[in-house]
Amino acid sequence: MSEPRKRTAFEPALRLANRDDQPTRPARRPTQVSIGVVLMVLRAVAGALWLWSLAANWTTLLSDDAGVSPGPDLSEEEYRMVSDFFLTLVLVSGGVVLATLLVFAWLVWAGIDWARIFTMIIASLSVAASAVEWVTGGQDITLPATFLTLSLDILVLLALSSRPARAWSRPGAILPSD
Repeated sequence: MSEPRKRTAFEPALRLANRDDQPTRPARRPTQVSIGVVLMVLRAVAGALWLWSLAANWTTLLSDDAGVSPGPDLSEEEYRMVSDFFLTLVLVSGGVVLATLLVFAWLVWAGIDWARIFTMIIASLSVAASAVEWVTGGQDITLPATFLTLSLDILVLLALSSRPARAWSRPGAILPSD
């Protein structure tokens, strides 16, 4: 692989306007980008499995963890109606987030640099949120709940922040040498 061509600090506007002089993206997609996209799709699948598990255990979650159940203030029908409304809201919101993740996976596959960067920001925030929840004692990192999605987020970060992924997503960028 050839070294990136260094550009001068100042280039005349006429030279910049000449499209023949602009660097082009290598035809071959780096393995790191392909792996990152596969991990993003796996993250979406893990999210879908989490939503399915949430829906399957919704009534148990409401009664045991949240302490919400039918009683003197809430009839059985009102409870079911409110419960179904919030379950639908959570499932639709989660579905939109997962669909957005799949769209961003496609954009990263296409080599859109801002999508790669935005995906890394979201994965970083997800990792940070899990760490804060664990440190404050609010959430345990368990295999079915957090460990799978957390590990996928970390692997997405590693794959998409690699030098080949950056160079391919930003053709012509001057990257520091190692």
